[in-house]
Amino acid sequence: MKNRKIPFWWLVLVSMIVSILAQAIHEGGHWVVYQAAGHRPIWAFTSLVQTWGVPPQRIEGWVETTAPDGERGWLKLTSVPNKAVEGASLAAGPIASLVSAVIGLLVYRFVRSPAARMSGLILAITTGFIMTMYYARSGLRTGGDEGFLAALLGVSKLVFDIPLGLAFAACFLIGLWALKTWKNRLRWLGAILLGSIPPGGLMVMFDPFIRSGVSEGNPWFQSVLGFSLPVFVVYCLAVVGLIWLGSILSHLEGDPFDRSGCVATK
Repeated sequence: MKNRKIPFWWLVLVSMIVSILAQAIHEGGHWVVYQAAGHRPIWAFTSLVQTWGVPPQRIEGWVETTAPDGERGWLKLTSVPNKAVEGASLAAGPIASLVSAVIGLLVYRFVRSPAARMSGLILAITTGFIMTMYYARSGLRTGGDEGFLAALLGVSKLVFDIPLGLAFAACFLIGLWALKTWKNRLRWLGAILLGSIPPGGLMVMFDPFIRSGVSEGNPWFQSVLGFSLPVFVVYCLAVVGLIWLGSILSHLEGDPFDRSGCVATK
């Protein structure tokens, strides 16, 4: 039996896949509330399909709404949600992300599979880092889940931003500290940054095309289980990719997170 270091590019690849799934988990939190309440939403990569200022080309199957700043918009829902459903959906996204980060840490701590441990730790660090940076910019941004929820409840968004920001920062630091040496921490952090930024940018870039396709009634953007077809396909491919990488790592033995950053192989 010998030791070999986990390839840097492997960490980058796993980070890319996990970052896509982290986004799916966040949006899935919003989606499940609307779906359970019978509003049949259609989701893009980063939000419920919606349009602001200009109504959709086909108004059927959309509900009108108003942003906290008074802007008029339309949401891809079959009926208007009540205040309780709207509030629960807004809160469900950040809660889903936080729960996933905690689960990632628990998987790293208690599961023996090297692939599962790697994915869990990357999920915790990636989600913790991205969301910590998001909440750190609280005073520089408007809107967002917390902004809409604060407006709905008539409170300051800091009521949500501060505790959530601290919780995500704790997940990030705990996950990073699990790597034991600063050399390994910086190596993993670099791989996570390189792996998570491109998918995030691409999802944001393609969202307008998703919204436009749904608005036009294009069959290639139809709903599949509440997600626009391209979004559903990408999420499925991410799951398949993670399973494939896990199968390759399944023969590894020993601790893949030791002080040298090596794994034991036969």
